[in-house]
Amino acid sequence: MGDKSNNIMRVWFSKANNASRKRLAELSGTTLGTLFQLRAGAKNSSGKPNTRPETAIAIEKATRAVFAEDPATFIVRREDLCSGCAGCEFLAAARELEQSRTDETTL
Repeated sequence: MGDKSNNIMRVWFSKANNASRKRLAELSGTTLGTLFQLRAGAKNSSGKPNTRPETAIAIEKATRAVFAEDPATFIVRREDLCSGCAGCEFLAAARELEQSRTDETTL
């Protein structure tokens, strides 16, 4: 996963205006300070993204809502923020199902 979480939040912040950033903090139940730490690439002692699964899930849900309000932004996926989510076999299966449904609707 490398620096993907660092890059994804940095890119998201570069596309979001101040109102969208504040909205993301509000909807995800965190603070702008925490989001800025994620943008800066906060990592734990083993060098992995320092984001709890609950926080990553909340940020994914919140970015979905912000994207609906501000199409200049995009949806940040939980597996890009949390190494635990990235390695979850159940999430991987859900993403595959989600992709197959998307593929079926575009045929």
